[in-house]
Amino acid sequence: RFLESRIDYEHFTVTREGHTASIKPFPISIDSNSSDNAFLSPALSKEELLKKYNIQAEFLGVGVDRLDYTKGISERLRAVEYFLERNSQFIGKFTFVELGAPSRTMITKYKEFVDEITREAERINAHFKKKNWQPILFLMKHHSHAEIAPFYRAADVCLVTSLHDGMNLVAKE
Repeated sequence: RFLESRIDYEHFTVTREGHTASIKPFPISIDSNSSDNAFLSPALSKEELLKKYNIQAEFLGVGVDRLDYTKGISERLRAVEYFLERNSQFIGKFTFVELGAPSRTMITKYKEFVDEITREAERINAHFKKKNWQPILFLMKHHSHAEIAPFYRAADVCLVTSLHDGMNLVAKE
């Protein structure tokens, strides 16, 4: 037989030319049914979250990514700049927070990419910054679900701008 298979609720096996492979589900991302889910814990209010990070804004945008060139982060920051240039009524009212997890930090190209993102955020902030407001807050570290959840709850908009990704967990979350 070319292909023989058996399906049950726990796994799937395939046998071909005398070799058997077992395929099992290994879910990724957040477990929305988990009792310890950070998204079910008591929430910070939007005001409390903004105060915690010294953000003064009426509207909040959020991006959560591994710092990788395929995620479209540079393009996203420039889109925030473009948005503010064309919608000046949001200057002083809209802040975009990028929660960026460092990735492949020992590879020169990735280090250069992080430097580029940092410079781009600083450039855009310098262009628009007011006394108690800046348009972009770049938080670079590995964030837990508990740290990310309040941003998702408070966000008026979440941006997922993958350029080359086939599977984007942030979109799923």
